[in-house]
Amino acid sequence: MTTQSDTKADVYMFTGETDVRRESELERLIEKALDAAFADFDLERFDGNNTSGEAVVMAAMTAPLGSGKKVVIVDRVDKLRPEEQLYLAEFIPKLSQNTCLILLSTDEFSAKQKKESKAGSKDFEDIGLEADGTSGRRRKGLQPELLKTVREHGKVYNFTKMKPDDIRIVVQDLLKEYGLQIQPTALQSLVQALESNPSVLSKEIEKLATYMGEQKTITSSDIESVITQTMEDRVFRVIDAIATRRPDQALKYLSETFSVSTRPDDEVTRILALIGRHFRSLYQVRFLKEQGVRMPQSIPEDLQGMMMEDGNPLDAPDWQRRKLSQQADMFTLNDLRDCLSSVLACELAVKGIGNATSSQRLSLEMLVVKLSQMRAKIGG
Repeated sequence: MTTQSDTKADVYMFTGETDVRRESELERLIEKALDAAFADFDLERFDGNNTSGEAVVMAAMTAPLGSGKKVVIVDRVDKLRPEEQLYLAEFIPKLSQNTCLILLSTDEFSAKQKKESKAGSKDFEDIGLEADGTSGRRRKGLQPELLKTVREHGKVYNFTKMKPDDIRIVVQDLLKEYGLQIQPTALQSLVQALESNPSVLSKEIEKLATYMGEQKTITSSDIESVITQTMEDRVFRVIDAIATRRPDQALKYLSETFSVSTRPDDEVTRILALIGRHFRSLYQVRFLKEQGVRMPQSIPEDLQGMMMEDGNPLDAPDWQRRKLSQQADMFTLNDLRDCLSSVLACELAVKGIGNATSSQRLSLEMLVVKLSQMRAKIGG
């Protein structure tokens, strides 16, 4: 988390990621300004999707009943119409010292967005006449004037995307509060599970602590039993078993993936797409290795034009790039070409083209077995 200013202010803005750090800082600001006994009277919360700048200003102008400050929170302030945000920006310098205004945004205006084409873009809308009498068109999302005004008169907190090390530190700190320890392999699994959605971190830790009861050491089995996994998380276990040539495990994980879905037959194409994307990533990592790029943190300029948009390894988080690098060593480029051909054949079969089976799910299961049993050519 980075802070734009250390000066005391009555107005704050949060930008960037929505996660446990944001929740903690928001709670701290509220507790600092508000008497809990008067929360029903001195705290008002708005949603940018269905409010106006005028409504926010009117609430902020109301004197607190019993707290040090009247606390006004605007969730998704970037969803306010541009003219409403400009209205707020004009009001902020006049903010009473008895008011605490907290603006929560997931959007951060960037210099790149200033250069976006305005003509005919759905990301822009008319807001009336500019000062020179010309028609104004504004980019939807967080307006630069509002961000600038908060920087000048208050504090802006930008919560950058949590890296695995950041998640690990927060997880360990929360577990200490619950008096829990965690095995290294379990910690790695937990961090990986939370990396795709760190906003649920505190809730998942609370759920895990409740599950543990009197037991004080968390194992990998506990993580698997308790932590909510997305479809992508579950499919990755299938793919991991495929890449490490464990067909029995791959089919087991595939069955578990289907079992948690309310409409398992509808998941076939989604799972197949994820498998295809993973093997495209493996193909590109293997290609880079053969060009002398061992760990794809960045791709040389002369090779960038050869990369596929879907499955580009640079789009994957650090832990997944490490996994891709390890798995790519188990295949040659020819192996991976064969894998991709098999995935394509399965996609056609699922659509009823070519060697179609009577069941889409059976086609996918046959693909998983075929990929898992492919002969490894280590170091080829």
